[in-house]
Amino acid sequence: MLNTRKKLHSMAKSAKISPIKKEYGSNFSSLESSLSRHGLVRAAGTTRTFFPYKEKTGKYRTGFEIDSPYMERLKKLSLEQYNAEVKKRTEDRERLEKAIGCPGCLDGGSDFYNYASTAEKKVSPVKLGTGDIFFDLGDPYEEITWNWIKQYPLIAPSLEAYRRGEVPAETQYYIADQEAETKLVFNKKKEINKAIAAFEALDSKTKLQVARLMALPVSDSTPDEEVYNTVDSALREVEFKGGKYKGTSTIRLFNDVINLSPERRKVKDLIEQALTRNIYRVRVNGKVFEGENEIAKSVQDLVEHLLNDEHQDDYLALEKKLSLKKAMEF
Repeated sequence: MLNTRKKLHSMAKSAKISPIKKEYGSNFSSLESSLSRHGLVRAAGTTRTFFPYKEKTGKYRTGFEIDSPYMERLKKLSLEQYNAEVKKRTEDRERLEKAIGCPGCLDGGSDFYNYASTAEKKVSPVKLGTGDIFFDLGDPYEEITWNWIKQYPLIAPSLEAYRRGEVPAETQYYIADQEAETKLVFNKKKEINKAIAAFEALDSKTKLQVARLMALPVSDSTPDEEVYNTVDSALREVEFKGGKYKGTSTIRLFNDVINLSPERRKVKDLIEQALTRNIYRVRVNGKVFEGENEIAKSVQDLVEHLLNDEHQDDYLALEKKLSLKKAMEF
């Protein structure tokens, strides 16, 4: 199955895992710092053996599953990328199961991933040492191995992910896929630039509405330049680091907001301002209250209610309450 010895760089189709060369200050003395000064991540000749990672659910992390935490996070960040990944994982799994003649083997609950099992066909462990390890993706067994090893929690998805602190500090190896990393960065930058261009095309009033609906710290008195800088910075962050939308893609939320009709966006903005100023409150059950009176089953129901022409009195009343509340703030 998998041959873990180093393979030639000239291999037509390959993937690579590399050791992370950590840097230590000159005053820091330890075995790790001594090894690092010699360009090593562990003692020469030693290796660490990896087997497929087993989740608390009892299933193995295969790289083909479509209901993992990684996939949920991807879904929040970009529905388009999520759908593309679901398609790829499904097709790859079917293709590889056919290639090894083992239908169902690549399911997370299969004994194929249990090295201690008596299954006729099963994984081989991966031994990582002080040098690069290459995987021949032209070999179905090595491609299967590549899929589960790159999902292992203590192997960084990229060197940048390690540097950003997105993996445990004790992580010693990373997926050295420069092409994939370059493509990922390109797609992110392209998405960001497209969103910024769309934001620049909006008038000042709409820019302020968008910023508020993204839960950013702006108000009616915030200068246009500051509103611009605040949204621009948020979009470049790629995802919210905290607050109401923590973990959500800033780009995706921005696109959702600007794709609203002007009428719907205005109503949602009014409600958001009313919630911020405690004119309305949302309780644990999601119902919206004004004082002790329930006025809607949910924020979305309130949006639909205020958009209805038959309830324009309620809409105008909210505008008046909000105007009075703002006047009291000055």
